[in-house]
Amino acid sequence: MKTVAIIQTTIKQYRLPFFQRLAESLSKHDITLRVVYGQPTEAECSKGDEAAIAPPTGITVKNRWLMGERLLYQPVHRHIKKADLVVVEQANRNLANYRLLADSLRGRHKFAFWGHGWDHQSTQQGFSARLKRRMLNLPNWWFSYTEEVKNYLVHQGVDPNQITNVQNSIDVAEFRASLNAVQQPTLLKTQLRLGLSPSSVVGLYCGALYAMKRLDFLLQACVQIRSVVPDFHLLVIGDGPERARLEQAAKQYSWVHYQGACFGAEKALYYRLADVVLNPGMVGLAILDAFTAGLPLLTTHLPIHSPEIDYLEDGVNGLITPASPELYAAAVVNLLTNKADLGRLQAAALESSHQYSLDAMVERFTDGIIRCLDKPR
Repeated sequence: MKTVAIIQTTIKQYRLPFFQRLAESLSKHDITLRVVYGQPTEAECSKGDEAAIAPPTGITVKNRWLMGERLLYQPVHRHIKKADLVVVEQANRNLANYRLLADSLRGRHKFAFWGHGWDHQSTQQGFSARLKRRMLNLPNWWFSYTEEVKNYLVHQGVDPNQITNVQNSIDVAEFRASLNAVQQPTLLKTQLRLGLSPSSVVGLYCGALYAMKRLDFLLQACVQIRSVVPDFHLLVIGDGPERARLEQAAKQYSWVHYQGACFGAEKALYYRLADVVLNPGMVGLAILDAFTAGLPLLTTHLPIHSPEIDYLEDGVNGLITPASPELYAAAVVNLLTNKADLGRLQAAALESSHQYSLDAMVERFTDGIIRCLDKPR
């Protein structure tokens, strides 16, 4: 059997089903998967979304952060000695990547990047961005998050025959089942607990609480929304460094409801209460949760969005407004007070959810691994 090793900084809850299913899929082709990952920092732990992969598939190592957590060293090499292919995150800060790449150039194993292509949260002018561009053509294979990332790689000279667009996803099937399992009595009980009435309209924020999510912007816009839509409520689920800011807002405004980090059935319950998903800051994979719940996602034009912003079609399954709290609030008000438009976007969001699935991602990743292993050096 051949062995594939995937190196991760840590394991997030949303990635756990992917690795479990990928291991099952690869085993059908006589390929063993090993996922080597480190322990989260204190800041990462505060988000409440860390997970673990059971051995033998999962192998934990001690993350060693250097220079104020700007560089990371992971002692992974003894765990991947028998690997035929090593897949790493495309991250300049991961020092182990350079030795693993050098080993691949010496023929010890094949090497692949799994990533965004470029850093969506920074400019493309600095040293880090230039280094990333210089390294794009060095791996034996690429696993790109989306079609746009693949197009970027091809434009940078990467052979399209050595790129797999994995169409990055999460376990929407499991979340869909959780949504369908929510019972009406439970909804009514939760509405009563939160002080929601039958006429209430609910905007939901779900995600980590940190600066790039622009939570102050969100709260400022919601105050304006509430002034026009008197039965508007903001429901926030998630955790992170800016938790105190949301707790303070919930004390200040009776219509702001902060529920902490939620997963599974509890998260599905809150999505069932919502009419729209509000995320004026960085958008990533959470867009698929919104679509699966039949909720349009409303965000702003920003250069920092993750690749999954490609899934949002402005005016079809969501909205993208200028990065102004006033203009954002106006767009939300316009949608919430126009039931026909709201219903149209909700239906389109639900339809979009069927275009992406974890099974499809696993199939694409498996196919890419097989093709990479079969390709002559």
